[in-house]
Amino acid sequence: MKKLQGNGLWESSRMMLMEHRDAIINRSMELKHKQMPIVDEQKQEEINRILLQAFQEKMEIKISYFHEREFATVTGMITHLDAVKQRIKINDNWIACNLIHECSL
Repeated sequence: MKKLQGNGLWESSRMMLMEHRDAIINRSMELKHKQMPIVDEQKQEEINRILLQAFQEKMEIKISYFHEREFATVTGMITHLDAVKQRIKINDNWIACNLIHECSL
């Protein structure tokens, strides 16, 4: 009779289907990964202005950008600014400008 107490038959059941286990793992992986944020026009113009200022005046800049489903931060000086491909080179890494969501001098 103890088996039917609490939440009933499920109390003593410890079995889980492989499909359920896989679904739980996939769901937890999806929650860990973040979505790329959408930057509005005004914020994008501000980011571009700061990037250009840092490049022209050879100032150190801190950039937060979206990289492989995670946010990454890099600090350094911009060595190249590619206007055609819209990307910058900082610390020997190329970063696309549309992936940058925040920067500061």
